[in-house]
Amino acid sequence: QHYQKFIKASDQVRWTLQSTNATEEQIEQDYSAVAEVEEDMSAQVFAAQVLQQQQAYTQQIQQLIAQNQATAQIAAAAAPAPVAAIPAPQSTRLPQRQIKHFKGDILEWTSFWESFNAY
Repeated sequence: QHYQKFIKASDQVRWTLQSTNATEEQIEQDYSAVAEVEEDMSAQVFAAQVLQQQQAYTQQIQQLIAQNQATAQIAAAAAPAPVAAIPAPQSTRLPQRQIKHFKGDILEWTSFWESFNAY
């Protein structure tokens, strides 16, 4: 809002300078000053927008933290009693198998293969 008013005022100043028969140098100096102020205003508007976004983000984060804390408190209050320890299952020992090594001899292939089907 203020920025738009400033732009309009800047345009009026330019028109006034041109209509008063000011020298080119005076117009250029005034134009440079106006452009500099416009640039500063743009930077301030941008900074204000960034600040608003950061504040909104911070507020969202704080709300999420509060929700997480409330959820944790509810969960802690409703935590069930500890379950009795379940004993570990007993392990079963399997018999050791002796596996023949196949050395690539085609005549030994059948006995090697059948050793897997024996059990």
